[in-house]
Amino acid sequence: MLHNVKAALSERRITQYEAAHRIGVSDTRLSRIVRGRIEATTEEKRKLSQLLGLPIEFLFSDPGPVPSQAEAQPAKSTRRGKGST
Repeated sequence: MLHNVKAALSERRITQYEAAHRIGVSDTRLSRIVRGRIEATTEEKRKLSQLLGLPIEFLFSDPGPVPSQAEAQPAKSTRRGKGST
């Protein structure tokens, strides 16, 4: 399920039915996109992004946990070069 799309629609008080008609798709198609049953086209993603005023990357990203700062940075090598003591 695309929680970010669903939450953005709710926050802006836009129904899926209204959003579907504003971006030019059927309400059934938008419902299937939001539920993750089908993939949105690039054009549908662009139109939803414009309608909701949010970046495509945010709307269609996995709503999983945000990685900690340590997880987000590449690990530093602790290996010493030749001749090191």
